[in-house]
Amino acid sequence: MGTPFGWHLGMGSFNKSGFIAWPISMKEVPGHHKFFYISAASKMEVPHIHAVFDWNGMEAVMFTWRSWAWQCINLPRALKNEAWQPATRMITDGKHAPLIQVAAKMAFWNLDMSMVKEVCKIEKKLEFPAAGVLLDVLTHAIRQILGVTEFDALTIVQQRMIKDKRKDDEGTKALLEVDEAVKCLEPQDEKLLLEELPKVQIRLDAQLDFENQWRSRREQTSPHACANPKAKANASRGGSSSSTGVQSRLPAVMSMMDQKEAKTWMPPHKEARLWKSRTSGCWNSVVPPYGACSRSVSKYGENEALKIVISSAWHDYCLLDGIPPKYCPMGGLLDVV
Repeated sequence: MGTPFGWHLGMGSFNKSGFIAWPISMKEVPGHHKFFYISAASKMEVPHIHAVFDWNGMEAVMFTWRSWAWQCINLPRALKNEAWQPATRMITDGKHAPLIQVAAKMAFWNLDMSMVKEVCKIEKKLEFPAAGVLLDVLTHAIRQILGVTEFDALTIVQQRMIKDKRKDDEGTKALLEVDEAVKCLEPQDEKLLLEELPKVQIRLDAQLDFENQWRSRREQTSPHACANPKAKANASRGGSSSSTGVQSRLPAVMSMMDQKEAKTWMPPHKEARLWKSRTSGCWNSVVPPYGACSRSVSKYGENEALKIVISSAWHDYCLLDGIPPKYCPMGGLLDVV
């Protein structure tokens, strides 16, 4: 948060009250003027508590925790500075923007519908349909604040599905279904978990409804939404599958392929990756912002493990691009995943 009284790192908030923040400073990375690192302000031992009455004039900047390995690769000139010692650091490009714009780019984090409406009404004088659901509110707010298309707004909203608490809730539910795990709990802990279970189920159902609404809307607004989505998807890549180098169906046998050859079967996403771990012997694939898919060669076999991770990558690529999986340019996808 950037204000006339300096930058602060948000640590948490209290409903309809103040928020906890730690004073920080942004310093240029030695030898890399386009990067900055965040450090705590000197002589500060306790955080501050501030009250926020409106977002007017407040700015924010996004940062990413970077490992020492990442810094060695991407910030090599900083290593020549003796003060630049091994450490995980908060790295940013220093590009700050009004807080309301940053919030919109992050799909308003995990704020609920009433809070998103309240913020947007106060800061942007936006009005919302009375009967709208969370997806309607988010897409409308993002489109109005950032001036993007509905398809792009839905792409931003997708962060809600990637960063939500669903995995935690699913873990809690799964824990209670394992008899051995329940027996290990203290009676009081078991009681608390059982009381939490109905709330967990409600959140899981709500998240599932949200995801189904998102997928339906994404397919409707996708540039590929047409009478023949599969043909449109191929055309969007510049022609037929043979002219682009993207094959139409995974081969029956892939076990003899090396990593370089196997990569040719990955989707045409600039950040898509495929690799085989030298330590675990697993095949892995990832299409950001989704998480990686990994399959053990010892358990699935070379052929099946490779097929599964490549098919998973295509599945995520189709979701990102708004292509229904059944129209995926890589035929036989649903037979493998």
